Amino acid sequence: MKLTFVRYQRGPENMSQRAAFQRGPTKRWRGILQDTGLLLDEKFTAGFDALLDIPGVWDGMRLTTLRKMMAMGCRDECLNYLRRIKEVFTALVGKDALGRIDIATVKALEGRAPGASTKDLGELRGGLIFSAFSDRERDMIWERLKKIDGLMPSLFTFFLGISNI
Repeated sequence: MKLTFVRYQRGPENMSQRAAFQRGPTKRWRGILQDTGLLLDEKFTAGFDALLDIPGVWDGMRLTTLRKMMAMGCRDECLNYLRRIKEVFTALVGKDALGRIDIATVKALEGRAPGASTKDLGELRGGLIFSAFSDRERDMIWERLKKIDGLMPSLFTFFLGISNI
């Protein structure tokens, strides 16, 4: 329910959803999205929309931090981070399997450095992540995890970084 407001604003092809956005479910969320100007910025909207393919990342969405994000003036940096989220998860599972990434997997991965830390990789290996994937697919994902350079990005780490600035 969190990003559906942005999805509703993508174009006139979905007028019933657009009408649902106007009615609300909550006036507060609608107000936040409209006040920030996010819905008017096509690049930001596209950046967030690109993540719609990955259902597990949306638990990290923080609507209340959008105002700060828009006011910071670091548009390119924010867009690069959003792109990085998509790139990393696509590199791990492939474009066609992004929809199988769940919240538990993203929560376990976010902020970890499995490519640099054998401790992180070991803790992840023992967990119940990538549960929608077969054993064979998980083995391939583990090999790709070892190659991730830096911390695993997510919307939670994105908004945490913004909050800490």
